[in-house]
Amino acid sequence: MSSLTQHLRSGKQVLQQLEPVSVLTPRVTRVLGGNPGPFTLTGTNTYLVGTGSKRILFDTGDGLPVFVEHLRAAFDRTGCTGLECIVVSHWHHDHLGGVASVQEFLGNEVPVFKFIPASLEETFGGEGARAPYDMWPKEKFTHLEDGAVLKVEGATLRFHFTPGHANDHMVAMLEEEGAMLSADNVLGTGTGVFRDLTQYLDSLQKMHDLKPSRLYPGHGPVVEDAVARISAYVEHRTARVRQVEAAFSPPAAEEEESDPTSTTASTSASVSASEVLSLTEITRRVYPADLDPKLFRPAMANTANVLRHLATVGVVAQLGDEEWKLIKAPAQL
Repeated sequence: MSSLTQHLRSGKQVLQQLEPVSVLTPRVTRVLGGNPGPFTLTGTNTYLVGTGSKRILFDTGDGLPVFVEHLRAAFDRTGCTGLECIVVSHWHHDHLGGVASVQEFLGNEVPVFKFIPASLEETFGGEGARAPYDMWPKEKFTHLEDGAVLKVEGATLRFHFTPGHANDHMVAMLEEEGAMLSADNVLGTGTGVFRDLTQYLDSLQKMHDLKPSRLYPGHGPVVEDAVARISAYVEHRTARVRQVEAAFSPPAAEEEESDPTSTTASTSASVSASEVLSLTEITRRVYPADLDPKLFRPAMANTANVLRHLATVGVVAQLGDEEWKLIKAPAQL
């Protein structure tokens, strides 16, 4: 069984339970958002970063009252009395939605940093169901540039633009530890979803090249084998692309009478005769038959994004709202 699927038992998630507040290192304290679910696993991980009385809060959960209770407990446990700033890794509501409630808890507004993209992504349900500026006004954000550095007592965070999961996604290197806050690009358990596979693969490579010592992910436990986990993500996504291609299963074509040794005509005929499949059918062929029904929707979202990637490189074509057809043999690319 792949290390990325060890949490699945009979198609259901079996997750390592995490404490609401965990002091992971002298510089990093994990605070759970209190919002567990199929997408969020044990809930959104937020992080207090630094060693002094004022720290950086990386992500804010989705605004549930229980998160403020967890944050208050984390303050008491670490001696933190306030925030230097808040950093939001990306616009999805389970990371951005708690900004207002955190500001209310603090009793005063602190700067909120986030990468501001040229255009907003469309809302799409689930973690992307709420528009970002409905949760916190655009004019109250401070733009976080690729390569920007934020410092607080005991910690230096350097930020890297890593789109794919979202068009504004950022990760941060904690320079004193050589560790990375990976947000939703790499999770502590299983794999995440993405909106643009080409961008996502490029971002994973960028993260790999930074050679982090460990990952503090947006969901799930700390990842100690950081570089190996990122490599496994790349391999998993590449394998999934191959699986989606294979789902079309073009039938073997009859040999050309004029040239029995020719493979070109055979391949062309096979592609031409390939099935027209719906997104649902392709997803069922790619994922395990006993997959938990609650996980099927994110599986379909991932499959749809792989298909869009394959359409971009000319391997498949979309024929209707949900129908797809193989139009070019992958080996020809």
